[in-house]
Parts: sequence; structure tokens; C-alpha cells
Amino acid sequence: MMAWLQPWTAGLVVTLAFLSFVVIAQGSGPSGVVVVPQRKVSPDVVKKESHPVLVRKKREWLWNSLYVQEEKPAPIPYQIGELRSSLNSGVKKFTIEGEGANDIFTVLENGNLYVTTSLDREKKASYNLTARLYDGNNKLIEDAGDFVVQVTDINDNCPVFPRQYNGSITERTKSVVASVKAFDADDPNTHNGDLRYSLKREDETSALFEIHPVTGVITSKTNTLDRETKSQYMVVVIAKDMRGMATGCSASTLVPITITDVNDNLASFTRREYEISVPENLNVNEKIGTLEVADRDETKNKQPRFSIASEGGKVFSVKTGPHKNCILMLKQALDYETQNSHTFTVKVEEDLQFSPPDNFKTASTTAQVKIRVIDVDEPPVFTQATYNFSVYEERVETRPFGAIQARDPDRAKKRIEYSILDAGLPFGIDPFTGQLSVLRKLDREVQERHEFQVKAQEENDGLVSFVNVNINVLDINDNPPELIAHDIFVCENDVKGTVIGILEASDKDDRPATFTFSLAVQSFNFSIKDHGNNTAALMVEQGPFNLEDSSDYSVEVRISDGDQPPLHSVTKLQIKSCQCDAKRVFSKCKASKLRMGVSVHALIAILLCILTILGKFLYFPWFKHELFCLCKFSVIWVIATANRLKSEAVRLSLSFSELFCFLCAFILSFISTCN
Repeated sequence: MMAWLQPWTAGLVVTLAFLSFVVIAQGSGPSGVVVVPQRKVSPDVVKKESHPVLVRKKREWLWNSLYVQEEKPAPIPYQIGELRSSLNSGVKKFTIEGEGANDIFTVLENGNLYVTTSLDREKKASYNLTARLYDGNNKLIEDAGDFVVQVTDINDNCPVFPRQYNGSITERTKSVVASVKAFDADDPNTHNGDLRYSLKREDETSALFEIHPVTGVITSKTNTLDRETKSQYMVVVIAKDMRGMATGCSASTLVPITITDVNDNLASFTRREYEISVPENLNVNEKIGTLEVADRDETKNKQPRFSIASEGGKVFSVKTGPHKNCILMLKQALDYETQNSHTFTVKVEEDLQFSPPDNFKTASTTAQVKIRVIDVDEPPVFTQATYNFSVYEERVETRPFGAIQARDPDRAKKRIEYSILDAGLPFGIDPFTGQLSVLRKLDREVQERHEFQVKAQEENDGLVSFVNVNINVLDINDNPPELIAHDIFVCENDVKGTVIGILEASDKDDRPATFTFSLAVQSFNFSIKDHGNNTAALMVEQGPFNLEDSSDYSVEVRISDGDQPPLHSVTKLQIKSCQCDAKRVFSKCKASKLRMGVSVHALIAILLCILTILGKFLYFPWFKHELFCLCKFSVIWVIATANRLKSEAVRLSLSFSELFCFLCAFILSFISTCN
């Protein structure tokens, strides 16, 4: 027995040699004890120990957390634990470093740990500290023993709603309304910070809405919410910690819930009968009046459709106004003398989002409308909005070509008098019958359309009306055709049948014409071939031709327009002669000769000028001055006569030859007279 006990005792002694010190927490059992691992002690320290241990092994630190309850009053420091060493050192001293060391936390030399002030977990939840152990010579025995002081939470904060919450839901639906969220500064891992939501049950909202206790989502419990009955509810939301237990701290917030509108009410006429007075001269498409309707829905959701369900739709029309009322419009002109009242029914319909509508039992969807037409003194009324007539040109009509008619629409039937507003027109109007006539000839080529206004006025300077009159001037065949010929020439080597040019024609009249071409005077050298399509070919009949020949080539072309009655024209066409190659490309041409003959007037002037010259050489000084004056007056007379002959087709060529002759004679006679 003793043999077994001896080795067991030796092992126990060795084990105790490795223990350093023990920290016993206040009020603790085994949980309050922390074994701190020991470092290797220096030889100096070992020598001062009473135990004859030569070498020390490193020990392990095993700290348990220390706990301090928050908000615990500390008028005087109170102990929260104890640092204890297993060493048999005669004198031992403990020190601490770290967060709050020697301020919030203090330690006595014997290892008792104290807290000096009240702590707030919401400000700081833990403190990290380090413990050190010294011997009596103030030599470090153990270093860096780290431990943590935890501040335990108490329920000292109530929930807080961080902002105002608002909810909304469409009427007659069941859905999510809003979501709320509260915050609690206490430890969320404890019951102190674990929140539950509920609604206040004392009011009506608890029967209409509910809230999820954990998420805070508010939903409606029914689909019968009606905005027109109540458009907003105030819901009281309660948030409580301690998982909603009665001992928990709570907070509340007011959540307004708005009921949004949909089109679920029928538009209803506010009256079943409407009576409106309208003057008979009201313009078409103007407003007659408004048929008010009641609709409890918001304006943006109202969608009424109005219609006239009887014969009144021919005279009247309806449309929806900006405030969703029925606007009655005039569709056809009223006439008191014809019908002095109108009665019809207006109907309203609407496409609703939910059925049946809230007011389906009380809505009035039809209304009877009576229109009383008021008699007014009206101006004359024309039988047409615009009058259009047609008159042939170049004629003076002895009989009227048309008439303007107007009447007095009132029962008085006053006489109407007519007049044309514009002055200087080639038309006249009978003031009592309104018949139109032509005062002078019209020329369509000058003006093909005339527009003017006719005034109709009631007798004795009564009311007036105006109407537009349009007169189209019709064309007659009063213009002869005109020849169109371009680049007509004959080559020296042209043979019979050669086409030397194409003839065309134009006509100022606005009438379809069929032109025919022929020679007015027979020609030995040329002929015309009519194509029958308003063109003709000028052809060589007999050649050859010589550029040196003094002959002047020309033809007289006769054109008929084929109208009824037909008009003709004869035009002298000059033909130049040219030298050409085989392809009728000319290289040299001779222009047509000008007529060298002179008129009797020019001949007399020239003879008088010659007598003036002879007078110089025959020594008739008494007669010389009178002859010169007579010569001058003769020249002036010839020029004036030539200018008056505007109808002559070759006036310019004749005037040139004449002027050349007698001007030369005039200059010579002037020189001789001056000498």
C-alpha cells in the first residue's frame, strides 16, 4: 500500500509546481475560476522562491469572461472578480492595462478587481484588459494575461420608429397596405431587443387591417373598402420588445392609410328633366347648355359616354365636358317659324372597373331635354351659300343670265332689295328681282373670272346679308390662229420632196382646235403637206436653188382653226437660202431681201430735198430757204404717218428703207443750205 502511494504523491507535487495562480470571480463556483498559464521564470526569481524547484515549465492561461451588468449604480467601487496566483511567493502584486484600466476598472495588489462607475452597453459592450503579476521585488513573474469584461444588457431602451409611415390601397381590393420598421438599441440577440408588432384593437381599423408581428407588413383584411364612404384611415401600430410580453417596453406610431379611387360609380343626371331656351339665330356647332351629372369618383377616373336616343340627334349633339358633364351642342340651324320647340332624351353610359357599381340602385342614367326656340329678327336668308354663273364673252346680254334670291325668314316677310357692292363691274342687278345682266362685252382673254358680293337688305334700311357671286366667262372663237415656224431654210442642193421645216400653230382661245395648213398663194418652189395632227411640213416643190440668185424666197401660209365658225389667218413666211452639206447642215446663208420700194410720202419728201440741193446750184436764194423748211416738214410727216400704220405686218421694214432714203436727202439738203 505504501509502495503505491509514494509515486502518486510525487506526481501530485510535480503537477502543483506548474500551477501559477488562480482568479476566482466574485460569487463564482467553478465558472468563476481562471487558470493562467505561467511563463518560464528567470533564475533570479527562482532563487528567491522558497521551493527548491530548479526549472519551471510554461503554464496555460485559461480565462473565463467577467461580466458587469449595465446601468448598475456605483456610488462606491464594487468588486466584480479576483486575480489569484498559485505561486508561494511571499509578496505578490497584480496590475492591469487596457480599455478602462485604472479608471473604470481597478485592481488591488491582492488581485481583487473593481468597477468604479455605471456602464452603458449601448455605448460600449466589452472591455479588453491585460493582467500582469509582480513579486515582492517588483520583478515580473507573469506577463500578458489577457481577459475581457463583458457588459451585460438590461432592457433599458424602448423601441423607436425612425420616420413617419404612410400606406395606400385601391378601393375594393385586398392587398399589402404598408410596411413599418422600428428599432431598439438593446441587444438584438436577447429578448430586450426582440420586437413584435401589433395594431391597436380599440378602434375600427383592427377589423379592416392586420399586421405581421415580426415583419411589420400591414395588409387589408377585406375587399369592401370604399373610397366614397371613407377615403382615409388612421391605424395605430404598436412595437414592443421582450418579444411582445407584457413586461416589455413599447412604442406606437400613427400610419395614415389612403384609399385610392377607381371607376366604380355610374354617372347620374342630377335632374330627370331639363328645359333650355335657345335663340333661333344661334350658330351651328355652338354650345346650347350643360346637363350636370353626379359621379362620386375622381374626375380623372370618370368615363361617361353621352348619346341622344331619339330624333333629336339630327338637330342636336352631345359631348363630354372638361368636368365630365354633358355639353349640349347645336348640330343644325333652328327656325322658330318652322318648329318652336324640341324634346328628346339624353342617355349616359360608363364602363366600370368593378361591377356592380356602388350606386346602381340610385343612378339616373336618362334625362328628358326640352328646347324652347326663341324668335328673333333675322336678316335675309339666301337660297344658296354661293352663286355661280357662266356667261359667253364678246356678248352683251339683253336678258338676265341669272338671279340672286333671298327671303325674310321672319313672319313679317319684308321686301328684299339687292345691290352689288363693287363698283365698275360689267354687271348689273335688278334691285327688286335680283336678276343679273351684262352691261358691256366681256373678254375671256383679258379676265376669265369675276368675283363680287351682292347685298340683300330688308326694306326701310332693315337687316342685311351678303353672298359671294362667281361668274365664269366662257370662251368663243374670236382669235385667229397664229403660225409657229422655227429655222426654215432651203439648201442649194435640196430636191423635190425635201422637208425644209415643220409648221405649227397656236390659238389664244381656250377651245380645242384642229388646225389645217395650206398655201394662200400658189408657189412654184414650195408646197405644204398637212399631217392632220395640227402640224404640217413645208416641202421643196421645184429646185435647184442658188445662193448667188437675187430671188427672195417666201410663201404665204393659210391656217384654219376648224372651230365654229372657223377663223383663218394668212402669214407671209420668209425662207432663207443656204449652202449645206449632204446632211443639210448649212455653212453659209443669205438673208431675205428687204423691200426697197418707198411710199408716196417718202418719195415726196425725197423730191423736195433734191429741189433744195438744186436750188443751191441754180442760184435761187429766195427759194432755197422755203424749200429746206418744206423738206423738214415732209420728213416729219412721213415718220408720223409710218407710226400710225400699226396694222401693217411689214411696217418696220418699209419704214427703214424709206427713212434711209429721205434722211440721206435731208442731210445733203441741210449741208447745201448752210453753204
